Amino acid sequence: MEKRAVILKTDGTAHEVLPADGKKFSLAELQKAVGGYIELVNLVCGCKMFVNEEGKVHSLPPNTRASWQFWNSHPACFEAGDYICGDAIICREECTE
Repeated sequence: MEKRAVILKTDGTAHEVLPADGKKFSLAELQKAVGGYIELVNLVCGCKMFVNEEGKVHSLPPNTRASWQFWNSHPACFEAGDYICGDAIICREECTE
């Protein structure tokens, strides 16, 4: 079975992606998707969201769709004013090395 993920772009679009081997995303694939070092955000639905660890440092644009996913799983971060910058990738299943 192919493992699929969704990339949430900062422009509000989303599209499905597959790992190169059809099974698991490599570190390099995840880094390419978010444009840099990755940070894992666990979501309450059991999914994993990978974001650019240095998104704010590099002044990447805010990502509203990814931020809503983040806040839904981590409400205290919403209250603290934290948010996601840059593109994000969400894996529905175990899809990483």
